[in-house]
Amino acid sequence: MNILNFQYNTLHILYIKWYIIICLLCLILFYLSKYIIKYLPFNIKQFKQINNINTPNIEKNNIKNKSITQLDNPITQLDNKNTQLDNPNTQLDNPITQIDNPITQIDNPITQLDNPITQIDNKYLVKKNKNKNKNKNKNKNKRLYQNISDSDIFYLYWTGGYDSTYRLCEMLIIEKKIVQPIYVTYSLDNDCPESEEKCNKLWVRRNRKQEKEAMNNVKKELYKQYPWCRKLLLPTLYIDKDINDKAFNDYFDLKFYNDNLWPKKRSKHQYLFLCKYAYYHKIFIDTGILGIHNKTRFKEFLDDNLIKINERYYSPAMKKHITTSNYGFSDNLTQKLKINDKILISKHYMYYIRMSCYGKSKSKLLLNAKKHGIDNILHLTWSCWFPNKKTGKQCGKCPMCRERIL
Repeated sequence: MNILNFQYNTLHILYIKWYIIICLLCLILFYLSKYIIKYLPFNIKQFKQINNINTPNIEKNNIKNKSITQLDNPITQLDNKNTQLDNPNTQLDNPITQIDNPITQIDNPITQLDNPITQIDNKYLVKKNKNKNKNKNKNKNKRLYQNISDSDIFYLYWTGGYDSTYRLCEMLIIEKKIVQPIYVTYSLDNDCPESEEKCNKLWVRRNRKQEKEAMNNVKKELYKQYPWCRKLLLPTLYIDKDINDKAFNDYFDLKFYNDNLWPKKRSKHQYLFLCKYAYYHKIFIDTGILGIHNKTRFKEFLDDNLIKINERYYSPAMKKHITTSNYGFSDNLTQKLKINDKILISKHYMYYIRMSCYGKSKSKLLLNAKKHGIDNILHLTWSCWFPNKKTGKQCGKCPMCRERIL
């Protein structure tokens, strides 16, 4: 019995030793497992995320009740189908290797799934960059126009004709001004109550369609040659009605005809509305007026009163303030008008009109246009007042056609 007891005791001691050693090894492995997982090529967290990403697509395919291992099989089956199509003979000969291959193929889809995530991030980053660029452009535009005031915008009566188009190009390309073109569709030369297209009187221009086409063609060519002009040329303002202020209209008619600068045979003159519109809104408006017929009161008045006027403004094209000279009337030019036995002194009715081209000839304008490379734009202009109804071409007989040099 003693011998037996001794043998059992030694066995118990051996078992206890091995048990302690195994427990220690387990503890060591458990402790080291945290660090080992970090250096594995594929983490458990990523595996969970990928399963979460793939489950919605699997549910769409009506696979809801399958286990994870079952869900992996369709992927491998798809891969196997591709390999079967490529190598049908080898797959029949080696069925065992086909079973081993899916295991290696399972890893590939998992690594491929990381790419869509990065692609989504890249798209998001691209969108962010686009938005940033848009915001930058907006900020640039704000910087360009932050110094601009109403005094930096210059107005021009534009018809698409030779003279006014030259002045438009000069203001935009040479002087780098912000220009607001104004096109008057209201009847300027007759007191016809209807539009000029419907008016039956003889001396009424019939070229509205051609003038608008000419203006569109000029704009296209300007934007093609000088893309930066888009920042300077504002949308054309169309005026089709008289000023809706009877008291002011009556008052201005008295001012206009008081100096007798205009021939009495014309009951309505184009300068009546052009001067009245500028006077009513108190804005300086440029015109393309060149020369006036000699030995007229109007020419004498212009020769005596036109002076050089400096214009200072901010140009977005140059990104700085610029000063140019123009021709207009001084602040001291006033007009006396007797109304109800009272004499009123006010600014002259032509005070707000600018005439930078006055005194020049069409040939001088053309030479200057060639100097600055804008003569091809002048070829797109329209001058004829009475185009041929059938062909739409210039009549060649009206004063506008006779004076045209292109």
